[in-house]
Amino acid sequence: MRRTSFTIGAFTLLAGCRDATTAPTVEPLAARKSVAGYAAVEFPALPGGDMFGALVFAINARGQIAGASNVANSGSFHAARWVGRAPEDLGTLGGISSSATDINDLGDVVGQAVNSDGYAHAFLFTDEGGIEDLGTPNGLQSVANAINNRGVVVGSHETGPFTPGRAFRWTRARGMQDLRTLPDGFSIEALNINNRGDIVGAADTPAGKRGVVWTNTGAIIALGTLPNSFFSSASAINERGEVAGSSTTSSDFSRAVLWTPNGQIVNLGVLPGDQESWAYGINNTGAVVGVSVGIFGFRGFVWTRDGGMRALPTLGTDETFAYDINDAATAAGYSLGVRWHPLQWVTAQLPIASLATVATPARALVAGRAVRHSPPIKGALVSAPYLLEGSNPRQLAPTLTR
Repeated sequence: MRRTSFTIGAFTLLAGCRDATTAPTVEPLAARKSVAGYAAVEFPALPGGDMFGALVFAINARGQIAGASNVANSGSFHAARWVGRAPEDLGTLGGISSSATDINDLGDVVGQAVNSDGYAHAFLFTDEGGIEDLGTPNGLQSVANAINNRGVVVGSHETGPFTPGRAFRWTRARGMQDLRTLPDGFSIEALNINNRGDIVGAADTPAGKRGVVWTNTGAIIALGTLPNSFFSSASAINERGEVAGSSTTSSDFSRAVLWTPNGQIVNLGVLPGDQESWAYGINNTGAVVGVSVGIFGFRGFVWTRDGGMRALPTLGTDETFAYDINDAATAAGYSLGVRWHPLQWVTAQLPIASLATVATPARALVAGRAVRHSPPIKGALVSAPYLLEGSNPRQLAPTLTR
């Protein structure tokens, strides 16, 4: 799932200073029946937003989720945060639309919102300050893709019309700063950050797109690809340095992959009968969520080392998209039927009734967050109708209307 019908610049992203060709490969681990069962729990859209529904892209350690919901009497969507089961409208920057891409354990939310001039800018929402425009260096467009528990935000911005996109790191003290690219790279995107400050994304190079890591020491590292491939992208990183994302195979089919801290790449495979898969979220136990696609349509999955890849339950015959997972093994995403249905997938160990009792977090640093997704659809804005472009599930996204 790569980005939407709305793109920030030419986001075909770059890789790192290691060899950006092929990483050591580990075969998928055999599936076993030891994976705990999941139940799908639907959440409501904003009041009056049931015509198109709502989408979820992120979950924090407290079970709060963030995404976008249709608003009443409109085809537009607004960024939303669900505390317990209640959706909150986070507003816009003066325009018609917004969409949330991530939420940290403090309940701070980031994403993209249209301003009064019709441009989409990265935003930060906090309980103290409301929605805040993080700006863009050149006055064009930007998107915030992730935030960690220290309040560090990462994302991407345009450098000008028809010019390569750039990745940024934002802090309250220093504002928006560009992240460097590879020596031979030209367009780059930052998609996720962990609490240690390691950042992942993707970069365009002459050899193709490569997953990339910026370490908290300032190094930039190319993650490599599956054998004989030209594409990879890194979507999420946990506190152990494990990275989830995707790579094409030698036959040009996408596969969800896991990069280990020692540089190996694990092909996570596909669900039975499917052709392609993408990974978007990983927690601190190494559980991965994403999407697999084939003749059965798009199906959200969870992958674990002892259980392999397993399909998450649907709402009837709806297709499902899983984007994030926390350390309680609760996954978040949505299903798509006649409208979008925001979902959490909970294990048998977590009573569904507990979802309604989650309180707003205290204003203190919470360590050990499960770091998520980094979604292209997450940066897209937010006006019906939605378009499905190609075979990449993250290309399902709202169109931007100025």
